[in-house]
Amino acid sequence: MKTLIELYDNEAIENILAPIAIHPERVIYLWDESVNGMVDGNREGGIRRFLNSQKPVSSAIFYEIESTELADIRKELEKILGQYEDCVIDFTGGSGILFFAVSMYARDHHTPGFFIDFSSRKMVDLFGCEKLTREFQMPSLTSKELFRITGGSVYRYGNFEETWKEEQFQDDIRKVWDLYLQNPDSWHNQMEYLEYVNEHYGNPSSSLAILAPTMINAYKRMYKNDGRLLEEWKKIGILQYFYTENNMVHILFKNDAIKRCVTKMKSSLLLYMYAMAMSSGLFDEVRISLMVDSDEISRQYHNVASKIDLLLMKGIIPIFVKCTVNAPTRQDLEGLYMQARKFGGRLSKMLIVTTKDVRYAHPATAESARSLGIEVLDRYDLPQKNFLKQLEWIANPT
Repeated sequence: MKTLIELYDNEAIENILAPIAIHPERVIYLWDESVNGMVDGNREGGIRRFLNSQKPVSSAIFYEIESTELADIRKELEKILGQYEDCVIDFTGGSGILFFAVSMYARDHHTPGFFIDFSSRKMVDLFGCEKLTREFQMPSLTSKELFRITGGSVYRYGNFEETWKEEQFQDDIRKVWDLYLQNPDSWHNQMEYLEYVNEHYGNPSSSLAILAPTMINAYKRMYKNDGRLLEEWKKIGILQYFYTENNMVHILFKNDAIKRCVTKMKSSLLLYMYAMAMSSGLFDEVRISLMVDSDEISRQYHNVASKIDLLLMKGIIPIFVKCTVNAPTRQDLEGLYMQARKFGGRLSKMLIVTTKDVRYAHPATAESARSLGIEVLDRYDLPQKNFLKQLEWIANPT
């Protein structure tokens, strides 16, 4: 097959799925101005850049359909499609009068056509595509490819480096959270204490050390060290030493990664989610703390940045994850929804992970999340056995 006709869709993934599955020599995108608006240079550039990265490379040609008169569109289609041989039409995307006109053209000219059924992961033959249907395999996307399609790119990592993938580190994080689940309230109080003393106290002898009073009265509240919890941390090996002397606590952490994790509550939750997703083996790719330039093509500097807490890739499906130690706000929900729609479109999934009780204590928030298609994992889902079941359902919904 030499020429694939794509009805340009505002859903980014649907624009490139057939091209990377069947590798035509060229892809002709028909752009319906009445549905898609004016040609978006960033989206067009993203598609070209993406196809140029594929092997074999398919050239991309864009035609903007300006008329809304059916007769005029048919004439333009006959002119465009008459220039190219061996055409096959992908009816997966597109809508409106252009979709209707192309359907009529295909019927009248017996042009082969198909659509891709995402639920069954199959290509459905409409006419003359029996061989393509038999050979079709649903492709996969990487996170790099996902952002490339929309004209963006990951330009740096936020709080965490990609090197934090060691199995030992992930195992340490899971052990820490096993302790958390035994007594969440004490754990929260200890994290608040450590976050405060890490910011205001230090030990000049080592960047891994903290030397601070066991009790601090600041900002009209009391921060108090929990020696029992630190003793448990010492037993599981995330502290090199811990002791109190003259009302001062001496702590030396195992490494910088552990210190950064257990002195900031959100970081700890995010890394727990990361460790569980990595160890589950359910996902093709797990990326943490991404800073994404959403308009790399037309802007020289990274001034259109989006921060993504966690991104899970499963086949062509991106799963956008936000972690919070508070009950999610409406702003949290809407921000996650807009982020997922922008980069993944309607095929993307959304997940909020929180240490708070949402389903019982904040039922209105839970209902708002459901209305936006966002899954919520709250404190009752955090135990490892429950968490893995939830991740499995998200990765492989029935």
